[in-house]
Amino acid sequence: MFIFSALLYYVLTPGILITISQKSSKKVVALVHALLYSTIWYFTYKIVFNINEGFETYTEEQKKRIIKGENSYKAYQDYLDYKSKTQ
Repeated sequence: MFIFSALLYYVLTPGILITISQKSSKKVVALVHALLYSTIWYFTYKIVFNINEGFETYTEEQKKRIIKGENSYKAYQDYLDYKSKTQ
């Protein structure tokens, strides 16, 4: 997920993939790119998470909580506790 987020951030940096009018203020450019980033992230993070889940062994309950965005830090901590108990 981190690599996807960093790549998305880089690609949507002003001037890399999308360039807004030179007449626009810095605040408008920053706002447009922030909205693009958050919109693309919102619609793609579940897809990337499902691809990435093959590399991690979350329980089904933890996967559901992470996908729903419900207390994802707690779900990750539960996963680490589960993993440490099974080793």
